[in-house]
Amino acid sequence: MEVRVDRVQCVVASVYIPPGEIQKVQVFSEQLAKVCHAYEEVLVAMDSNARHKYWDEEVSGSGTNKKMGDMLMEVIIIITSLLRVDRMQPNNKCK
Repeated sequence: MEVRVDRVQCVVASVYIPPGEIQKVQVFSEQLAKVCHAYEEVLVAMDSNARHKYWDEEVSGSGTNKKMGDMLMEVIIIITSLLRVDRMQPNNKCK
């Protein structure tokens, strides 16, 4: 959904990834990359059933939810890094 507040236009997304659906993390990654390259401002709220020590201090072991959390964290790092590079390029609409 696109939202505009004053002069700022933002895409807002709500995402649900069911427990154990590891392949959905990759699908989310691909869709997020497309959206982030198309829009300057993106806000994602999600229930990913993914556990990672960055947002869950109680995470331990090597279960599916932890694996999904590791994958999701990797997505966040990669997308953030790509956006920083894209936004540094001349004549790019992203800031």
